[in-house]
Amino acid sequence: MKNFYLFLILLSFAFGNAQVKLNQHQENALNLQIQNIQKLFIAQDYRSLANTISPKIVKYVYNSKDSVTIGLKFLFDELKTKGVNMDQVIAGAHSQIFKTKNELQCSVQMTTILKKDTIKTVSEAYLLMVSNDNGKNWCFSLTDGFFRDLLDIHPKLIIPERKLFVYDNGILTNNE
Repeated sequence: MKNFYLFLILLSFAFGNAQVKLNQHQENALNLQIQNIQKLFIAQDYRSLANTISPKIVKYVYNSKDSVTIGLKFLFDELKTKGVNMDQVIAGAHSQIFKTKNELQCSVQMTTILKKDTIKTVSEAYLLMVSNDNGKNWCFSLTDGFFRDLLDIHPKLIIPERKLFVYDNGILTNNE
């Protein structure tokens, strides 16, 4: 009997952490949110972006959405002050979906191109998209550095590290 219960626990763990196929409504909600986040970054709409960030990140890093808004406003204002133009923000297609204990998760590549004079930087980062309501609504989180440590990322969800390419007059001068 003890082995039977152990088997059930292992079985529920295996199915509770499996890859998920979204239905059409869930897929549409995810794709619309990815497009929305891309548009908000392009528009530099820090207030609306703050509403799309993972509540877990808001709670542990910023304490409130107001603090997120202030941080994003500072970042966008710094770009303007330094004469840096956000040339393009390109969101890729989402990865496979995985289910953790209480979340659906996937990653999305976000490429950001910044320009100033003859310098162009291309950043390829990955966002973690998360739904806590079975795919009806989705929020995002950055996955760099300590953000990754705060997130309960499914072990099968591979999220590459950020890549940064710097060009001067069209010639690659640095990449990280």
